[in-house]
Amino acid sequence: MVLRPTVVPVLPQNAQQPKKKPISKPYLLNLRSSKQFIFWTAAVGLFTSTFVHSILFPLSPFIVNRIKHNNVDDDSYHSASALASDSEVTSRETGILVALYAVGLLCGSPLFGWLGDKIKQRRLPMLLGIAASMAANYVFMFSIAYWMLLLARFLQGVANACVWTMSLCLIADNWPIEQYGLQMGKLVGFYPLGLLVGLPLGGILYSNLGYQSPFIASSILTGLDFLMRLVIIEPCHSPPECAFEPTLSMRFASEWNFDAADCGLILIAFMVPSVISSAVCGWLCDKYGCKIVAFVSLILTIPAGVLMGIPEHHTTFWVFVPILAFCGITMAGCQAPVFPEIARVVELENHHKKNDKDGLAKSYALFNAAYGTGMCVGPIVAGFLYSSVGFFWLCCILSTIFLVCIPVVYLYTGGSRQWIVRQPPKVEES
Repeated sequence: MVLRPTVVPVLPQNAQQPKKKPISKPYLLNLRSSKQFIFWTAAVGLFTSTFVHSILFPLSPFIVNRIKHNNVDDDSYHSASALASDSEVTSRETGILVALYAVGLLCGSPLFGWLGDKIKQRRLPMLLGIAASMAANYVFMFSIAYWMLLLARFLQGVANACVWTMSLCLIADNWPIEQYGLQMGKLVGFYPLGLLVGLPLGGILYSNLGYQSPFIASSILTGLDFLMRLVIIEPCHSPPECAFEPTLSMRFASEWNFDAADCGLILIAFMVPSVISSAVCGWLCDKYGCKIVAFVSLILTIPAGVLMGIPEHHTTFWVFVPILAFCGITMAGCQAPVFPEIARVVELENHHKKNDKDGLAKSYALFNAAYGTGMCVGPIVAGFLYSSVGFFWLCCILSTIFLVCIPVVYLYTGGSRQWIVRQPPKVEES
């Protein structure tokens, strides 16, 4: 067999080379890929998921009471007297409803943790999360049975597992490590901000415009969230509610005859300080380290929790306002160091590994799982404790849990036993 040489055609010197088709850039590339737009996409996602979740914070006992008595055409279902008449059963069923949200977090966290590390672009998981949030919203809107409420709450937990994981990953993907505390502190501030807007607005809409009106507002907001997640262009290199949620509304309804709107409005005193405290504590973490911020916040949260249980019906409910503000500041201080601390640990571990799997999404998913476990156990236990030992002793038990966490924070936060760890000065490359 004779091998013939391959003939390569030679173009004349004056022949023109074929022109390459220019690569068209995506529309508004600079805006859609900017850090500002990436931050606001994460922030709007966190705000929206919190808003959708928070409208049920003061409404859950009233919604459960409405479904249980099938009072679709009766306005008495959102009155405090109707809720207080069967408070023991309603508190337990509300606790179970809140716990289903935590079950959704537990189920969604490993899924989105694995998916987030597998797919470096965060947009697809975020779109799946908003789809779950939309589905939950519509199920809630048209619920006619208790099991439908449980299904919707489960879907909300799945959606929020995605939002928390992917939003924090977006920040860690696009900012240097020395800015994690500030940027994540600002981002986490949108969690209480969502509560700040959702709590009073949901209660007012529910009490004045009917059962479906808060969910219509949620649908409008999730539409904007979906649009921002759809158009974002990412670089290619890439929770504490403990057990107050099901019981605080019951407390206001039984002691001061609050309706759903009143319950939402008074909780503004908790949310506004939380928004400010999240950003300030995040900046302090960058400046002085996570250990000192978390430790001081935990110490202050203990008396804040006890004070929460003291006011009763014979005192004015305005006493609650400074107490709620104090709790908002301290609890945000406990939460703010968690997210930059996770990111720093992951980045430190990756210095010793040769593979390119950063594990950031899995780490935040584990946080969501831990958060979901507390959300699952806490509301159920709180519902029973509230009806058996009362709100004051419930607050004391929760404060004891914070006390137990103090040694853990000292031993395992900050990367060393030093109370204050300052970031080294950044050296500019020549």
